[in-house]
Amino acid sequence: MKKSYFIRSLNLTIFLFITASLVFVLGFSAKFIIASLAKNDMVFIQQVLNIVKQISRYLVIIGLLETAVAILLVTIEAVHRFKSDKIKNYFRSVYSTVLFRHFLTQTEKTEQVFTIESQTVTTYNPVNRTFNRAVNKCVVDIRQDHVIIFIKTPNSQQAQKLLKEMVSQIKEEVTNRHPDYYFSAPTRVKNALWIEGKRR
Repeated sequence: MKKSYFIRSLNLTIFLFITASLVFVLGFSAKFIIASLAKNDMVFIQQVLNIVKQISRYLVIIGLLETAVAILLVTIEAVHRFKSDKIKNYFRSVYSTVLFRHFLTQTEKTEQVFTIESQTVTTYNPVNRTFNRAVNKCVVDIRQDHVIIFIKTPNSQQAQKLLKEMVSQIKEEVTNRHPDYYFSAPTRVKNALWIEGKRR
């Protein structure tokens, strides 16, 4: 199986949009701090404000660059879809990916353990954390004549076992969400699980 441009670029695009948003928030927060302290005549405050101004400028520039790269990635995919597929399938792919990631995510994150001293200790399940980190990179790529689903397999043996136990549920979920396609059995290739669907 070969990753399509959409599968290779989607996670990077999402990462760029999220980090750009955070950077813009930090940059504009810095401008707010500058505006609120600008009237202060203390030399130290003015020196701090000059540093904050520089940081704010760099943050905004970084945010703009990240946004520009993300838009470029989306534009390239949109052009590919326009030439060989339909642009609406791009949005269907993004939406299906979000829903599929939500389906795969294990929600049991913590459990409460009571010790002899009657203290509550929060413990984290490392298997679920490893599993969620891997499956949150999955991508559903919908085309007119086929669907390709890419699921990154977790690194740990226990998390892989959890994914293996879910295979029948995954196939049922995929089939129900995409009734116009018939799907092959999931295929493991190196560190990924692939499911391919052909239009009926």
